[in-house]
Amino acid sequence: MTTPRERLATLDEDVFVVEGFDDAIVGYAERCGQPKLAVYDVEKCIAIVMERDDLEREEAEAFFEESVIGAWIGERTPLFLTRV
Repeated sequence: MTTPRERLATLDEDVFVVEGFDDAIVGYAERCGQPKLAVYDVEKCIAIVMERDDLEREEAEAFFEESVIGAWIGERTPLFLTRV
């Protein structure tokens, strides 16, 4: 069985993935003429940070927003999905 990271790599070997958040990958996004982007579930990402770093939710949210969502790496920067 392949992991979400491996499946993304088969679609486009240049898709950027965020280390440590593989369990939060929900898929990829694309639009005309643009590269495919990995898509992460924000709630799953925050849960990963809470468990990994032994943080309360507010602390995990602050860390995630500043260190992950706030990190621009260029046109391949992943997307972070907040479900409504």
